[in-house]
Amino acid sequence: MNIFSRLLPNWSRSATDPELVDAASYVDTIKHYLRTVLVSSGKTSNPRAARAAATPYVPPGKRMYGANAQAGSSKHRTSLREERSRSFIFEQKKLHKSGSQRLLGGGSRGRLVPTPEPTDIDLDDTSDEDDGEQTVLETMSVPLKTFAIELKRARKKAAEAEMLAQIRLKKDRKRKLILASRQAVLVRRKAETSRIIKQAERQARMVREKELKEMNDRLRAEEEQLKAERERYEREEMARLRHDAEQDLARKKEMFLVQERQQRAAREWEQYVCDLQCSSPRTDPISEDAAVWGALVEYERKWAYLHEHQDHISAHSIRVQEFPWPIFHHGSVVVNEVGFSEVNNFIFHILRVATQGMAPQDAIKMELERYHPNSFNAYVQKVNSDEMEVAQAMGNIVAQVLTAMLGEYS
Repeated sequence: MNIFSRLLPNWSRSATDPELVDAASYVDTIKHYLRTVLVSSGKTSNPRAARAAATPYVPPGKRMYGANAQAGSSKHRTSLREERSRSFIFEQKKLHKSGSQRLLGGGSRGRLVPTPEPTDIDLDDTSDEDDGEQTVLETMSVPLKTFAIELKRARKKAAEAEMLAQIRLKKDRKRKLILASRQAVLVRRKAETSRIIKQAERQARMVREKELKEMNDRLRAEEEQLKAERERYEREEMARLRHDAEQDLARKKEMFLVQERQQRAAREWEQYVCDLQCSSPRTDPISEDAAVWGALVEYERKWAYLHEHQDHISAHSIRVQEFPWPIFHHGSVVVNEVGFSEVNNFIFHILRVATQGMAPQDAIKMELERYHPNSFNAYVQKVNSDEMEVAQAMGNIVAQVLTAMLGEYS
C-alpha cells in the first residue's frame, strides 16, 4: 500500500462526490509533484526507460526539422530524438511552473485542477542513435518545508473528504433504509389491497350465489305452487264439467218428462173438450195434469184474445170468473185466495209452455206488463159493472205480488 492509499483510502468511493472535487484535485497535484521530483532528482540506471515513461507523444504534424528545429547537443546532429527531448523538457517546465503556482495558492483562486499524466512513448525510432547516451532533464525544485506543509494540508483534506464520504454513506444508507421501508410499506399495502379485493370478490360471489340459490328456490316453489294450482284447477274443471254434464242430462231428462206430461195432458184436455162438445156426457173424471194444462192453455188463450179483440169486445160483457187470473181456481174467484205462493206456482208451473227457457225475471216482467195499472185499467172496463170493483182489487193484488216476486228473484 503506497502513501496515497494511506492518505485517501476511500478515494474510489468518494471521487464522484461534488463536495470532494477540491480535495481530489489537490491529491492529483501532489501525486504529479512527487512523481516528477523523484524521477528528475534521482539517478536512474536506465535513461532510455525514464525518457520513454516521461516523454509525451508529439504528432508528426508538430514535429520540427531543419531550420525550424531547436538547437540541440553539439555532439549530435538534430534528430527526432532530440526534438522529442526538447519538447519533453519544455512541457515539464510548463507543468512544474503551473504546479508550483497551484501549490503556492496561485492560479484559479487556489482551486486544485487535475494535472494530466505523462504519456508513454517509444523514443527509439532511429537505428543510428547510441543507447548509452543520457539526456539531463531540467526540473524545477520545490523546498522540502513547503512540501511538508502541503502534504499535511493534503492529509487534512483527505481526512475531511473521508469524513464527508462517511457522512454521505450514512445518508445513503439512511436513504436506502427509508426507501426500503417505503417499498415494504407499498408491498404490504399492495398485499393488503389484493387481500381486500379478493375478500370482496369472494363475498360478492357468495352473495351472488346465495341470491341465485334463493331465486332458484323461489322459482322452484312457484313452479310447484303453479303445478298444484293447475292440478287443482283441472280437478275442479273436471268436476264442474261432470256436474254440468249431470245437470244437463238431468235437465234434458226432466224436459223430456215435462214434454211427455204436457203432450199427455194436452191430449187428455183435447179429449175432454171434445167430449164436452159432443152430446154424450163424460163419465170418468179428468186427471190433474190435464186440468192444469187446460187452465194454463185457457189463461194464454184469453190474454191473446183480449189483446187481439180489445176494440171489438163490448164493455161490461165479461164476468170476473172468466177474466184471466194467474191462479188455479175452480169456478169462483175470491180475493183472499190471491197470494205469493198461488201466483208463483201458476207462473212457474212445470207444464207451462209460455215461460219455458225464460229467466224468472223475464217471466215476471211479462206478467207485470199485463197487470200494470196503466194497461190493466183498459181491460178491466170489459168486466160487468157490479163486479168491476172486485176485478180492480184482484188486479192490484196481483200487481203487488208480481212486484214482490221481481224483488225476490232479482
